[in-house]
Parts: sequence; C-alpha cells; structure tokens
Amino acid sequence: MRDNTHCHSFAHDFHLRAVHRYVKNSKDFHTKYHLVRMMKDFAQFYEEAPRFSRNALALSKLVVMFSYGFRLMPGRVGSNM
Repeated sequence: MRDNTHCHSFAHDFHLRAVHRYVKNSKDFHTKYHLVRMMKDFAQFYEEAPRFSRNALALSKLVVMFSYGFRLMPGRVGSNM
C-alpha cells in the first residue's frame, strides 16, 4: 500500500512540474495548450493533494467590479486561452 501511495504522489508532482516547465519555457503556450482547462481537470481529479506530494494546486474565483457597473464573469476569464 505504501508504494502505491508514493506512486500516486509522484504522478501528482510529475504532472504539476511538467506543466510548470512547459509554461516557463514556452513563449506562446496559450495558443497551443488549454492550460486553464487542464488545471481545472487536474484539480477535479486530485481534490486533495496526495499525502506525500511536494506540490499543491489551489483554485479560487475572482470577481472584479468595474466603475462602469458590469461584472467580469469567472467563466469568461481566460476563455480565449
């Protein structure tokens, strides 16, 4: 059981590091890769980080109020990525 737990933690960390490397090294990652969609799927699959993982992913919503009285809806932020 312990080996499976560490394998799960390794897979979790591996994927987060792979995405980080891709974003860090790619100048136009948003045109080739649906990063927001992938990270939402990842967070849904790993609702909590595995016990022995070194990395974590946190999701939050952001609502911005403008002086013009309209709201920027969370689903539309980053939708062009």
